[in-house]
Order: sequence, then C-alpha cells, then structure tokens
Amino acid sequence: FVYQRKKSSKRYYPTVLAQSLSSMDQSLSDTLGNTHGKLVVETTFRITAYTTSKFQIAILNMFVRLDYRLPNVVVGRITKHSVMEALRNGIKAADIITYLEQYAHPVMKRDPKALPHAVAHQIHLWQKDRERFQVAPSCFLSEFESLHEYKQTKKFAKDRRILQWHNDRRKQLSITAEGLDQLKKHRDANK
Repeated sequence: FVYQRKKSSKRYYPTVLAQSLSSMDQSLSDTLGNTHGKLVVETTFRITAYTTSKFQIAILNMFVRLDYRLPNVVVGRITKHSVMEALRNGIKAADIITYLEQYAHPVMKRDPKALPHAVAHQIHLWQKDRERFQVAPSCFLSEFESLHEYKQTKKFAKDRRILQWHNDRRKQLSITAEGLDQLKKHRDANK
C-alpha cells in the first residue's frame, strides 16, 4: 500500500491502491478496518489523530509535523514547512483540506465546515506563496542604441506576446527565450 524509495528513506508514498482504499465509501472501509472520522484539527493548527493505522499515520506525516505518538493517538502540527514539503512532493492544498475534512472527528462534522476556516485558508495561502513565482527561460535586453529602437522592440514584443517585463526609464526588456528568434528575424528583415 505504501511505497518507500530506499530502505534508509524516512518518506513513504501511498500507491494508487492505497489512495483508492483511503477514499472508499464508509461501509466498505469499515469492513476493511479503516478508521474514518478520527481527526481533530484545532485553530492552532494542532492535529490529534485517534488511530493505530500505520497507513493513516504515514499519510498524515506527508503534511503534518508529528510531535508524539501514544498507543492509539498521534499528535502533530500543520506547519508551513510541512505543507511546503507536501506541495513539493505534488500534493495540492485542496487534497490536504479534502483529506482533513473527510477524516474529521464526528464532533467536528456537526459544523458544516468540519475544518476551521483559518486552517484551510492558511494552507491555500501557503500554496499560493509557493506558486507566486514562475520560472521561465528568458532573454534580457538592454543598451539599445536609441529610445526609438527600444520602443519599436518593446512594441514588437508586446504585439507577439513575448514581452515578460520592461523598464522604460532604463530601456530594459525581458522576453521569452522562444521570442528571441522572432525578434532576430524581425530585426534582420527591417535592416
């Protein structure tokens, strides 16, 4: 059910079968001994999981910093670092939130929003923080011979949607790497 890349690695990854089993309907998962409704998430980002399942603990460990384990209780905390690590491993904020809501303790499920709003919102913010920058190959252009040449180049790049950034005061442009060939052809044709 769980994949471990190296024997020395402390990370476990759920297989497709494990993911399917963890998202089954209540009656079938109860038959298999799965423990639904055993997570308590506090507004302080503390998580208490009432489970003995190593599988459930391994899933939690993907996005929760586990603090301590007792025979049938695991306590941890959702931290920026633990969520960022999960995001780097391909887990989305929506997946984390869905999991926490799906396995929420019955007392928490009495409220229409089983998960505290502040926790869900913060997890989304951490994901947005990670996605804030997009890295793309680009070419930086500066030292134009004239303001006219700069403006023509900028207009060409803007019209072709290859302009990524510009600074008119310093006469600087950044264009996509693919757009550099277009710009060279345009310049050669206009010489």
